Amino acid sequence: MRFDLHTHTNASMDGIVPPEKLVEIARKRVDGIAITDHNTMEGWKQVMHIRDFPIIPGMEIKIKENGRTIGDILALFLSEEIQSRSLHEVIDEIKAQDGIISIAHPFRSKKPFLKIDEIKNKIDAIEVFNSRCFSDEENEDALRYAKKHRLAFTAGSDAHTIKEIGRAYTIADAGDLEGLRKAIKKGQTNFEGRRSHPSIHLISPVAKTSKKLRALLPL
Repeated sequence: MRFDLHTHTNASMDGIVPPEKLVEIARKRVDGIAITDHNTMEGWKQVMHIRDFPIIPGMEIKIKENGRTIGDILALFLSEEIQSRSLHEVIDEIKAQDGIISIAHPFRSKKPFLKIDEIKNKIDAIEVFNSRCFSDEENEDALRYAKKHRLAFTAGSDAHTIKEIGRAYTIADAGDLEGLRKAIKKGQTNFEGRRSHPSIHLISPVAKTSKKLRALLPL
């Protein structure tokens, strides 16, 4: 099965796709998805009632230390939102839920994960292909790191728009979500993907600015 394990809805500040629309499009392109909105599970909650298409509850959590962003963690198979933004507390919260921990785009030039070596023995996987990475080298570095440290592979489109959904996906010999979870835990996953055109990055800041402006306007 093919699972896009990194997608965003309009519940993310920089996303524009309604959750129902995300699922509608994903059905045509992959066998399942993870909804990993930034620091929230609100998008997933709007489609959690869907039973005929696999949807993994997740989050992309921005990790902060002393006011500085040090990277993003993909938390998969969650039962409730992660509250902390501190590196080791986030890891502990995910593990307490028996969730899967994957490091998102760890070597992206503008958003590298600064303390990956510190936690490499506490995580399950590395996102070895992210369609929003600016170069092949960023993904290749992630793949090399995963192989070196015997970490499972995950891949995702990092979709914030309809066009991006399903451009990258994790491959597992699994018939359901529990099979996928086990495959990741055992390091028995593979991936395929295509990078999105760099121009796609222009949409996210526009969406973010638009939402901030709407929040300031009187009802």
